[in-house]
Amino acid sequence: MRIIATLLLGLVSQGVLAAESARLDYLRYMYVEIPFDSASGQAEQRALLTLINAGDLTHALERTSAFRGQLAVDDTTSRLHLGQVTTNEALLLATVGRYQTSVIRLTEGIVLIRENYGRFHPDLARAYTARGIVNLKLDISEAIADLRRAQHVIHRQDGVFSLEQIQPLQALAAAHEQTRQGFLADIDYRFMVKVSEQNHGEESLAHIPVLMEAARYFSRRGGRIPVIPQPWRAPSGQQDAMEHDLYRRDSIFKEADRYFRQAMAIIETEYDKQDLRLVPMLEGIAMLRIRQGSGLSIGKRALERATRIVEGSTATDPSDLATALVRLGDMYTVSSDRRAAANYLLAWGML
Repeated sequence: MRIIATLLLGLVSQGVLAAESARLDYLRYMYVEIPFDSASGQAEQRALLTLINAGDLTHALERTSAFRGQLAVDDTTSRLHLGQVTTNEALLLATVGRYQTSVIRLTEGIVLIRENYGRFHPDLARAYTARGIVNLKLDISEAIADLRRAQHVIHRQDGVFSLEQIQPLQALAAAHEQTRQGFLADIDYRFMVKVSEQNHGEESLAHIPVLMEAARYFSRRGGRIPVIPQPWRAPSGQQDAMEHDLYRRDSIFKEADRYFRQAMAIIETEYDKQDLRLVPMLEGIAMLRIRQGSGLSIGKRALERATRIVEGSTATDPSDLATALVRLGDMYTVSSDRRAAANYLLAWGML
């Protein structure tokens, strides 16, 4: 029972972590450091950043709200700066969980920027993305519309393959997952990979984060599709119907495997075949095989290699090796390999 619970926890926790990764860190990625002309504006910006960096979001929010009020009644204030401060206030509101008020402020900021600087001002992409992500918790249809607007602005400003659209694409994929439109989320992730590839190159280390995110998504997605008897033909009708997913199950797993192996090849070329950075890819391949329910021997070899890498690395401690041994033991258990007990005993001796 303990072993089964461990396996289930592994499956559930990976899905939870994947969902959480789609949730944007509003302040880190979207907060605007506004280039005020006045000394007082610059001083206020520095004070706000100090509060945010210290984690004092309550006082940062109070001070931002007061600052916005001051700017709103000052006729000399740039409408762009007022819109940016309003958007920053909305990001703080979202960070502390006040989502509905955040959407109201984001709308005010969008209107200020759009009506004074046009429909394709670069700051609108950030504001639409933020409002779209906040609306993932409130109104999915509005979230999807805003994320599409963000993409449109980015395409007009920086081209179809602009790297700036990775954030709205991540959120858009999360929205499509949330509404069980897996076929559309597949497209979002494939386009995300293409955008990263166009900007970084197929063999770049910078390409790995998107490859890994896409690999984990397709592995998770394949695991949600039930196994069907063969042979099987895809029926006519809605592309996102479960019948079509049943037909695509194997190809979805193959896509996940390809992304994991592409990321591994980059690490092996840039570093070596025993590098610790390979472990997440090897663990991903093993989890994929568990979800697919076939090719468990491939999963075992992947985790055996991961364990050897952890054991041979000078950067790991006993707890790291114990974790690797438990994961390998779990894989042995799933595949009815009698070596599972020995692995658990070794891990226990290290804790």
